[in-house]
Amino acid sequence: MIKSQIIFFLSVGILLFFLQDCYPAQSLTEIADNIDNFKGKTVTMELKLKYYDHIFNVLTFYDTDNIDISFDIKELQDEPRFKKQMLNLYRGRSYTVTFEVLKRGNLGLLMGKLIEVKPSFIKNIPENNEKEK
Repeated sequence: MIKSQIIFFLSVGILLFFLQDCYPAQSLTEIADNIDNFKGKTVTMELKLKYYDHIFNVLTFYDTDNIDISFDIKELQDEPRFKKQMLNLYRGRSYTVTFEVLKRGNLGLLMGKLIEVKPSFIKNIPENNEKEK
């Protein structure tokens, strides 16, 4: 009985040890601290819009720790899908942001390649028109 409990706890511990790299980043601080591990990887996070600069075409978001990440959106300006997403941007609103981590700037600001921006409330809207019983 005791041997089976020991084997169970050891197997759970080993499994958790190997799965620790599989969990997505929980904050931009975690990405900044482990920039070498996250560089070039695609990450999806809940972030809030800090600023949308129309002149320099830069989007800046922040997370719960007030760490910023900026995206250069010059390449995305011509895409029709992206133009629709940019029409409804509001400061302080939560968005589900999918991006590729590029680097950490000299001042500690994270830089990434923006892939997709969706308002967070969209995931709460049902996909089909069926009534729930």
